Amino acid sequence: FMPLVMQLFSIWKLDRGEREAALECLTEEREKLISFDPSWLQDGLMETVLLEVHASDISPLTTVSGRMVVTNSRVYFQPFSNISASPVLHIRLSAIQGVVAKRWLLREIGLEIFLQPGTAKLLQSPVTLSAGRYGGQDSVFFAFKTPKDRMTVMTLLTGNQE
Repeated sequence: FMPLVMQLFSIWKLDRGEREAALECLTEEREKLISFDPSWLQDGLMETVLLEVHASDISPLTTVSGRMVVTNSRVYFQPFSNISASPVLHIRLSAIQGVVAKRWLLREIGLEIFLQPGTAKLLQSPVTLSAGRYGGQDSVFFAFKTPKDRMTVMTLLTGNQE
């Protein structure tokens, strides 16, 4: 614990620009150490992990960074912070009604996932489900590190719907 505190203290002494770069580097290092907990897989050994990628849940007032996992039957999102009673969002691929690539912060890294009516009530979600733009439909919005990550997730979601 103390080495981390000392590292943060030394970062605090830097100029503003250097401080932000050093904090981002430190945050990325810490996030790389966190992997998805396979005990959260709903179907256990029946599920095959197809992709694990860094993503952020985007809502109007918060951005929650975490790990997104796409399996052959579900999409999971595990936030890096563990402040929720339900630490993992999971959505069946069959409950996904549509996937739309969008911009976030003027970059082509956003992805909105639209859910079938009534699905949101079944989710104990650490992320924010919001009424989408299309007829008040429930949706979740994620942003990724790169456009390539977004396209890979989008391809898996649109190709694996049951």
